[in-house]
Amino acid sequence: MIEDSMHSLNREKNILKADIYQYNTLSDGAKKVYTNDDELIKYGNRGILDPDDVSYYELFINGVLQPRVNYEIQKGILTLKTEDVPIKDSPIIISFIIFEVPPPSFIIPGGCPGCADNTVRRLKPAQNIISGPVNATAYEVNTWRVEIKISDPDVNTVSCVLIKYLLFIDYIKCIKVIHISHGAAEISCGEILWKIDRLRKSDTAVLVLDITGCFCRNEPANLGIASGVGCKIC
Repeated sequence: MIEDSMHSLNREKNILKADIYQYNTLSDGAKKVYTNDDELIKYGNRGILDPDDVSYYELFINGVLQPRVNYEIQKGILTLKTEDVPIKDSPIIISFIIFEVPPPSFIIPGGCPGCADNTVRRLKPAQNIISGPVNATAYEVNTWRVEIKISDPDVNTVSCVLIKYLLFIDYIKCIKVIHISHGAAEISCGEILWKIDRLRKSDTAVLVLDITGCFCRNEPANLGIASGVGCKIC
């Protein structure tokens, strides 16, 4: 059983810090579209965040969690897709969660000129789910193809690049490296470490993975977050 495998899976505990924000408003009993102008600013004033810039979000109406088919969120706009509108003065709350991933541990190798000058810098890998379900059904095993890219246009060269891809998926059945353009990838329980000796300004390094597993609850397929560091040479 998948549930039994999950309990027996020996994984390193990774506790992430998270930025949690709530958009709060009240139903007027008539409309189905709400914007930043409707926010109750005494509880917050950041508006409706861009769903592409957060790790996870949920909508509650009158305290009841709403399925994704009932609404759509864009930056600054909440659109309700239900036939009926919420009762007047019903609280409407969108909870946004943004996971904060620290850079991976950096071990300075001997003979690296960038490391010798203490020029370790953070890198921002881009990640994209190429294929696989957008929404995950609890305990349903799926395979997602994930692409991670890293380039550094700010400087000519970085060395000793280390990219860490921390997985959020609850049960991991299999991880396969489909393509790697630079360096080597190490797969350990719950994370992938991608090491590149040197990355020049004109280079774009690409890592493609097939990740097979499942979540223990119905949610969007947010498989993980990538972070990285490297040594600036020039």
